[in-house]
Amino acid sequence: MKLLIIEDNLNKLKNIREFVKKTYAGADIHDALSYTAGLRRIYDQEWDVILLDMSLPIYDMSEQETGGDKKSIAGKEIMKRMVYRDILIPTIVITQFDTFGEREISIHTLNEEFKETLSEVWRGTINYEDSTNKWMSELKILLDKITEEQADDQDFDC
Repeated sequence: MKLLIIEDNLNKLKNIREFVKKTYAGADIHDALSYTAGLRRIYDQEWDVILLDMSLPIYDMSEQETGGDKKSIAGKEIMKRMVYRDILIPTIVITQFDTFGEREISIHTLNEEFKETLSEVWRGTINYEDSTNKWMSELKILLDKITEEQADDQDFDC
């Protein structure tokens, strides 16, 4: 499984990466730390699965750079661009927040929109809470489902 994690929170990224490595031996895990870097990696390489944060800085942060403004619904924008370009990679949103943007759009409202307009890529949303392991079991369920679908597709192609 070749997996891309698009996440700017380094602690959350580390935890997700460690969980995937431990749970899926042999997984080829890569990351991107911003909206722009994430899109570039999606456009330039093929992936089996994308794990996507909802709020991301526009550019990678460094000691000299702030990363620009934070896009509160960057994950939605990335998925929209994927569908527009017909890049249909199963994508799981992993977020720590319940509301987004100045209008405070709820995650429930976004999930309903994803179900209606981005179902070609969106496979589910996980509420990441570092203090609990619930996100891990939810992620495993969704990743297992995706890998089963991909295995079925390969069997069908033969």
